[in-house]
Amino acid sequence: MDSDPDIRLLKKADQDEWDKAFRWLMPNAEQVSRNVLGQKLQDQIKDNAIESIEAVIDKIKGLNRITEVRAMVIKIAHNKGVDKLRKHYSLKKGAGNVVSLNEEEGLQDIPDSNAESLDSKYVNEDTIAKLEKLMKTLSEKEKKCLISQYLHGKSHKEISQKYDIPIGSIGVTVSRAMKKMRDQL
Repeated sequence: MDSDPDIRLLKKADQDEWDKAFRWLMPNAEQVSRNVLGQKLQDQIKDNAIESIEAVIDKIKGLNRITEVRAMVIKIAHNKGVDKLRKHYSLKKGAGNVVSLNEEEGLQDIPDSNAESLDSKYVNEDTIAKLEKLMKTLSEKEKKCLISQYLHGKSHKEISQKYDIPIGSIGVTVSRAMKKMRDQL
């Protein structure tokens, strides 16, 4: 199996690496598109997935890890799918009033991107339980730094500013937290 795409090569617009990234990202983009669009707009699932990956191309310069690219594609696929459903089901009434998407029958099942992490659906409950147990072994500072960096994709500078932690200690703190967690496995 191929290794993950190299973010540095993607930023340099390397065509072979983008082809690899497309193959790596497409299953996730299609799955999220399928979950959102379902049977109602199934003919648009593949297009939605491709558009989501294309949207990331313009944003790649601001990303630091390939996992951030994956998370962004998932979020974009979700948002584009919801937008397509809204457009498809919005009904003009009277003086320009629009029926809410949620008022339309059968549309209450659209997953809310704010209710839970979109790609948490791809992590099984056992893994989540193990991570929660491992996180309990960390100090508050380690938890803040680790979660900010890996879950929220924040840079060391952003973490430093948010929590008033010296920027030079962020990397060390994250490394120690990861080592603590690895040692527990």
